Amino acid sequence: MRLSIRRIAVLIFFSIASLILFRELIFNLYARPVIAPASLWKEGCTPQCRNFKKRMSIVSRHAKRKCIELSVETHDCLLLGSPSPFVRYIVEAVLGSPLDGSCVKPDCKFSMTYDEEGRAWGNDWPPFGYAMMGRARLLNFYASIAEVNRKEIPGEILELGVWRGGGMMLASAANIESDMKRGIHSFDAFDNIKEYNAADAFLSVKEEDVRYWFEKLGVMNEYVYFHVGLFKDTVPRWNPQQKIAVLRIDGNFYDSYQDAMYYLYGSVSVGGIVIFDDVINHPSVARFWNDFKNEQGLEITLNQIDAQSAWFRKPSDITLNWKYFRAPQDANRENVRQECPEHIREKTFGRCHASWHAP
Repeated sequence: MRLSIRRIAVLIFFSIASLILFRELIFNLYARPVIAPASLWKEGCTPQCRNFKKRMSIVSRHAKRKCIELSVETHDCLLLGSPSPFVRYIVEAVLGSPLDGSCVKPDCKFSMTYDEEGRAWGNDWPPFGYAMMGRARLLNFYASIAEVNRKEIPGEILELGVWRGGGMMLASAANIESDMKRGIHSFDAFDNIKEYNAADAFLSVKEEDVRYWFEKLGVMNEYVYFHVGLFKDTVPRWNPQQKIAVLRIDGNFYDSYQDAMYYLYGSVSVGGIVIFDDVINHPSVARFWNDFKNEQGLEITLNQIDAQSAWFRKPSDITLNWKYFRAPQDANRENVRQECPEHIREKTFGRCHASWHAP
């Protein structure tokens, strides 16, 4: 009996779909990480994952990766230790409940089934959580604070780009349990950022909401500070004599990282820890780091955390050369070519970078 064209088309469609599903299942079988999400809590060095495969699995929505088991004797080890039940509670609270699922990007108007793997490595957005950095980066942040406390490295804890404040809630929880009290400083626009486009409504959070969530989780106290506004307006006000022990930057843009590093890196204590949240997956951020490292003569190798982020310890104090401070390129860019600000002209003795418009 002859088959109709419609039946033939249906058979071809389901045959192709079956082949794709089989291929994805095979990929998923071999895409399991060496370190499972649940084992990120184990004592020892916080994990570092490298060699992320660009192709994502349709079945699991995560990429094949290779995680490196570190020895406690190596320079790139950050000891996790044994977090208290209170710290564990904060971590789980800020990551968001599995029952809420995961956001469908970019605006999170819909949600899909919770992906434990994606949440572990910061590859999904929690609809109702307080941090989108994922479990691995949260534990890296906690271990960084634990290290500077253990080594009694002086300075405050800063995060630039806090979203709903989850990372700094964890920092405040660590501060509550520590005998060495530090200022916990959250820098964020706490307003709409036009460059976020369709994701703007979801990513824009008000300061009063973040303060409320701090209170709700019991981590709001006299050590917590909020710096409201664009980085270009807030970080220059930082007192350069005030030391920084941990500097975590989640800025997305060349201009944001330039403001953060030029105005704040000099205040980071030797042995202090600097964390870049998006230096691997944002080309503009990677370009800034290459410019900054090469032009300031830094011999620093980043320690990769996952497919997006990395960290390093500050090896020594340096005197920054401001003549490489560029005119705005993305986040701070205006419609007209801008002149070099007076305070930068003073730092460079009038020799501003060529990207600035000559007065």
